[in-house]
Amino acid sequence: METYPHIGVAAIIRNKKREILLCLQKGAHAHGTWGFPGGRMELGQKFDERLKHEVKKEAGLEIFTRKSKSNNARLSKDYDAYKCIDPKNSET
Repeated sequence: METYPHIGVAAIIRNKKREILLCLQKGAHAHGTWGFPGGRMELGQKFDERLKHEVKKEAGLEIFTRKSKSNNARLSKDYDAYKCIDPKNSET
């Protein structure tokens, strides 16, 4: 069993309407909850490299400093759905 601390990365991605991308979790970990695309760091990785990898895997987007190379999001097997929200109209 792993007992050491884990470091995670997550991305807050906004579209042109300033909505935020959220992914609906599936599987055993956090099933049925909405969250930002991201994942756990691995030893020797840089934060930006891991974040780019996780966003590509989970949302199908290639990211770099505050921009996306792609507007075509797709789901990974870890999520049931995704949506973009306006933070002003979000539920608490």
